[in-house]
Amino acid sequence: MADIDINVNDNWKQHVAVGGETSFVYDFPVTDSSYLKVLRQTSATADPVEQVISTNYTVNGVGAEGGGSITLVSPSSASAGEVWTLYLDIPEERLGGYQTAGSFRALVVNAEFDKYMQILQQLRRDFDRTIVLDPADPAASLTLPLKSARASRNLAFDSNGDLVASAEIAEAVVSAYMETVLDDADAETARATLEVYDAALDIALYHFGGI
Repeated sequence: MADIDINVNDNWKQHVAVGGETSFVYDFPVTDSSYLKVLRQTSATADPVEQVISTNYTVNGVGAEGGGSITLVSPSSASAGEVWTLYLDIPEERLGGYQTAGSFRALVVNAEFDKYMQILQQLRRDFDRTIVLDPADPAASLTLPLKSARASRNLAFDSNGDLVASAEIAEAVVSAYMETVLDDADAETARATLEVYDAALDIALYHFGGI
């Protein structure tokens, strides 16, 4: 594989189908077709389903610096409203090595560094999708409580801003007067409590001689 530049990229591309598409593009280098993952959602609110290479799609443009495309196999074309997400997922592994006193080829070394850089990029992409502390925020304890401690409880923050498992959500404080409204069974009863009258009903009664 020829040397390629690894430019700033989140290694992620999403398409919303208008209907009839047979391929979708990606704009980042893919050095091995197995590194490209594809998710399909039948609608924007549907659960994503990972597609299987060769069964659902084939990858074009492997090794190209500017990216490439996938070609759909099954389904053979996308339906309107489907969401297709293409992203890089390189396994964090090193399967080869350099021999002592052996050749040290630039092509091999560059390919290895390209792989590491793309792993860093995908880690940054995933990190950017998480909840993080603002740099100006002092360190807080955001470690999840143990599973047994958080079961059937709500996650909350204590007075120090640390993450805790809370038994219940704190109730809003209301006045004694508003409590008399909140326990009313229906809107009509609540209006009576508040002494609010339906002006439209009064006008109708007036015109029909009810008042």
